[in-house]
Amino acid sequence: MSLEDRIHNIEQCNRCSQCKFVHMPKSQEFSSICPSKYQSRFHASSAGGQVISAYGYHHKLIEASPKMIDSVFACSMCGACETMCKSHMGDNVEPFDTILEFRAQLAEDGKVPETLSNMVKHLEQEGAPHGKRDERSRWAEGLDIKDARKETVDVLLHIGSGQAYSEKQWDNLRFIVKLLKSAKVDFGIAYDSESDSGGLAYEIGYRSVADKLAQEWADLVQKSQAKTLLAISAEAYSAFKNVYPRLNKTLSSVRVLHTTEYFEELLQQGKLSLGMKNTGKVAYHDSCRLGRRSEEYTPWNGEYIRVLNTMAVTDTPRKVNYGNDGNYDAPRQLLSRVDGLDMVELERTRQYSFCCGGCTGVKETYPEMADGAAQELLREAESVGAEVLVSGSSCCQANMAAAAKRSNSSVKVAYLFDLLADSIQEGA
Repeated sequence: MSLEDRIHNIEQCNRCSQCKFVHMPKSQEFSSICPSKYQSRFHASSAGGQVISAYGYHHKLIEASPKMIDSVFACSMCGACETMCKSHMGDNVEPFDTILEFRAQLAEDGKVPETLSNMVKHLEQEGAPHGKRDERSRWAEGLDIKDARKETVDVLLHIGSGQAYSEKQWDNLRFIVKLLKSAKVDFGIAYDSESDSGGLAYEIGYRSVADKLAQEWADLVQKSQAKTLLAISAEAYSAFKNVYPRLNKTLSSVRVLHTTEYFEELLQQGKLSLGMKNTGKVAYHDSCRLGRRSEEYTPWNGEYIRVLNTMAVTDTPRKVNYGNDGNYDAPRQLLSRVDGLDMVELERTRQYSFCCGGCTGVKETYPEMADGAAQELLREAESVGAEVLVSGSSCCQANMAAAAKRSNSSVKVAYLFDLLADSIQEGA
């Protein structure tokens, strides 16, 4: 697919602005759904604005000015616009796919912010946006984890760059390993041979880099003979389910699960037992990659046929993603197992969740946008009386926690597995 292939869809956009707002919001205060539009207060930053820019750029009606480039890459690629647009327009416009192709064209033309292009160069060299390849598995020293490069395993654990290189996250990783060992799971890791999933490079627009990283990992998965690919990183989980099919990379030989799904499954099967108790009013934030962006993508190679010279219909059936089938339940089920927690829901939740703005290189390239989106979520958490805002994504947790510290928010931000670890009773 290319930007040329998206022109038909762009022309279906009727400028309704539904991509900017929550479908049937509970209040006007928390009715926005697009973080970049919410921050910039400028139409060009919204999905509707970006598809217009894409159209103009493709037809050489506009140039890639610095402001236009910023309006494209300050977007966190959360996919909320896609869900909102489809609530009203079905699959006629699909702005997210257009933005992906727009970014790919800008990357090909060398029109990507330097911070992002440098991250991709580092991905090419080290298999991660930051850190050295030979330091990727330092967190696992002394844990006696099977080497999936040398031994077959039932479960292949993918760590993800964010947690592998952040010493603040290593206790989380070790806790997850402890749980897997407690359940007697036959698992392993790829140590320093693990690479970034490729999702980041794909979303920024560098298709060849994404393809190379994805192929390397797909080959390693196949070699391991694993039956389950277990992702700790929400971003990698989303890539395996939503980006790999777009790149024609198959992981069909394995079940792809996130750690929240897998541990809830083990608990339901009685293979793991956790006695957990805590207190406080807790709200769970549905991160984009664990939520609407984790819905499995199904490639389609059909064509659109114009009927009566007006309406375009598909010549073969096509599966359309609405963001409804993300990983929404497992994290909540895990939290519900902690005795004493008072669970409350945010106004914007599940497929209508507001993105924290911290991923896809936005935090590094446009820190004010990432902070503003996170501050909005903290306000939302405060409005429902939450004392703790929990995330299943370490990337989101880090961004929101930093924002809470900057604003002296009364809301504490916790990573889900941190909270579970803190809740386990001695002797349980």
